[in-house]
Amino acid sequence: MYSKNNAFTLAEVLITLAIIGIVAALTLHNLVYSYKKRIIETRLQKTYSLLNQAVTMSIIDNGETKEWSGSSDTSDNMEIWFKKYFGKYLKYNKITSSPSTTDTEGNTLHNGIYVYLNDGSVLSIKNSNNNNNGIARDWHYFIDGKKLNSKTILDVENNYEATRSGYISGRDLFSFYFDTDKSRFMPYGYHQLTGDENDIRDVFMNKPVFGCSQSGAYMCSALIMYDGWKIKDDYPVKL
Repeated sequence: MYSKNNAFTLAEVLITLAIIGIVAALTLHNLVYSYKKRIIETRLQKTYSLLNQAVTMSIIDNGETKEWSGSSDTSDNMEIWFKKYFGKYLKYNKITSSPSTTDTEGNTLHNGIYVYLNDGSVLSIKNSNNNNNGIARDWHYFIDGKKLNSKTILDVENNYEATRSGYISGRDLFSFYFDTDKSRFMPYGYHQLTGDENDIRDVFMNKPVFGCSQSGAYMCSALIMYDGWKIKDDYPVKL
């Protein structure tokens, strides 16, 4: 009795493999994107919580934040300030100095330190010269500090739109502001709200210079918090 042997042709096999490859590539891309989003959302919210917990505990030991003082003269003094007010309440393994920046007349504008946290992230803490009673108000948070060094951090902070290191604000770098009047940290941008804004989310996305944009800027952390610590589909920075 004759039996016909049904089999796929080579063309059919190749087409099937191509379709499987395309589906796998699309699925992998979505999985990687979802993973990156989750890492940013989780670590950003966790760091926000840890910083404010540190403030609460430090107030018990050192009094109200309005009374805190320090010195912006050198990075060494900044380190002394950090260790006094935050050192006991944050888990870190080392501190390095930030290169000073100067204006056109040679005056020092910023000093600061880099605090390497035990989870592999890095806090870059800056202080404006003679403007804040020695209080470090601008804190930048690098989610992954494995490839960071002092020069890389400085390059990213001075040119957050694009860096040769590959670090981008709104993806790798997020900014917080330490408000001593309110005794709390907040994502950078909240402290600039006046109460007259009709659309706060639009401010965080489109404010000139600082708004979260395609190139990334300081208010991306504020946008994520405003959205419930979620990166929504219209988040403007490519992850």
